[in-house]
This record gives sequence, structure tokens and C-alpha cells, in this order.
Amino acid sequence: MSNPISNLIVASQYVPSNRAIRARNEFWAQSGIQVPPEQDKASTLALAPQKWISQLMEKQWDTPGFLSWFLSPQWEKEESQRLLHLAMGRLSEILIEEEETSIVLSAAKEAREVYTKLNGNQTVRYADEQVAEMSKEELEEFLRRNAKLLDSITTSK
Repeated sequence: MSNPISNLIVASQYVPSNRAIRARNEFWAQSGIQVPPEQDKASTLALAPQKWISQLMEKQWDTPGFLSWFLSPQWEKEESQRLLHLAMGRLSEILIEEEETSIVLSAAKEAREVYTKLNGNQTVRYADEQVAEMSKEELEEFLRRNAKLLDSITTSK
């Protein structure tokens, strides 16, 4: 059963084609472009650097969500987010499907770099990362403690 509100939200969102994305990128790539604040159709279309872009804009002008997407002042941020999502999807495919170790390792490094850039210099910390530095006694205690925890989890089911 689908939710009518979520269906309405999805239906009202503009999903650009690759051609529309290219048009927006070329439109905004012009230096010093100033879109009229009232978004007057004629003056906005006149700003298009190429005829095919103005034709695409005119054709889609009344499509719900098109104008807010196309004329968004944050287009560079939105485009970089879109490209990042595409790249992360591809990295995910490589990590799951690729069998050649060097390609998987390269993809994993790229994913880690993206994660670091998105989340600052936070490093992933694991509860057992100190194991390599433990003495024999500390390691035995760690194993006993975690074995008890594991046993209590498996017997409680």
C-alpha cells in the first residue's frame, strides 16, 4: 500500500534528463549571468547561450519543479552532489561485483576518501582495534569478556 503524501511529493519533484542537466550546466557556466528575480520568461530565455538550451527551457517552463531546479542559485552544489551519488553508486557496484582485487582495493580507497571529505577527518574506530597492542593477559581477559557477551546474546534467543 503506497502512501498518498509520498506519491504526491515524488510526482511534484522535477527529475531532469541528461540533456536538461547539460543545458543547466551550460546556462550557468556563463560568467556574470544574472537571472531576473521575477523569472520573466522572455528575458530568462534570452540569457540562454545556445538556441537548443532556450528551446528546452521554453518547452519545460511550465513543468512543475523545472524552474526552481533550473534557476537554482546553488546549481554547482546540486550538480556536485548528483555526481557524487553517481560515483558512489558505481563504487558500490565495483565493491560488490568486481573480482579483481586491485580494482576492489582502489574502489575502497576512493570510497574512504569520499567518506573522509564528507565527514571531516573522522576516522572509523573499532571496539577491538587495541587488540594488536594488548599483552597476553589483557588479550585473554578481552576474549573472556567478549566470549561471555557473545554467549549471553546467543543463549537469550
